[in-house]
Formats: sequence, C-alpha cells, structure tokens
Amino acid sequence: MNFGPPNGRGPRRLGAGGRNGGNFMWVALNKSDELAKIDVRTKQLVKTYAMPQGSAPYFATVDKNGNVWVPAQNADRIYKLDPRTEQMTEFQLPTRGTDLRHLTIDDSTPTPTIWVTYNRSNKIARLQER
Repeated sequence: MNFGPPNGRGPRRLGAGGRNGGNFMWVALNKSDELAKIDVRTKQLVKTYAMPQGSAPYFATVDKNGNVWVPAQNADRIYKLDPRTEQMTEFQLPTRGTDLRHLTIDDSTPTPTIWVTYNRSNKIARLQER
C-alpha cells in the first residue's frame, strides 16, 4: 500500500463534479505530485497538472463553479485549480503537521466554503476566499 514501482503515480481518491465538472474525473496522483484529468466518455487521460514537489495530493473534488480542490497530504496546503484558465492557487494553512486527506465543500455560500480535517492534530479548518 505504501510502496509501488519506481516512478509510480499512486492514484488516491477520485473526484467528479457532475454538471459543474463537465465530463471529467479528477484523480490525485499521490506519489508523482500530479493531478490527472480523465474524460469519462472516452476513458482517456486528457492532461496531468504538476503540483509542488513533495505535496502528495490525496483527494480531488469539484465545487459549484467547476474549480477542482485538492488537499496536499504533506504540504499543509490546499490547492485550487481553475480548469478554464489552468491556474493553480495555493492556500497555506495555519497549522503544521496537518496530514490532510479529505475536504468538504459547502456550495450553499456565495463563494464555496472549504472545510478540512487535520488528521494529525485533531482540528478542523474553514477556508473562505475573499
């Protein structure tokens, strides 16, 4: 489970956005520090997006605006990818040693509110963009 072939990608939790995410599945590639975009109709890998080295992305999910949110297991950060512009935004968290694995999106607010759980420090955090 913790080891794979050299240069393995280590896919972890998948995410899709339904009508907000189009026809795409997003895959966090934990071991290669990438985010993969897969077309669910053609079953083809469309593109991979490089993430910071050592970040270990663990999960991917899509908000109501079609943005992809990714918690980084080793970086104490959350990343947002805007698929339209292919711009990645980094959000640094206030606590160190978080071991992020999952996040939840509250789409009922005007701009999505992101909730994360810190696996190592028994805390939760709320992220709201201004």
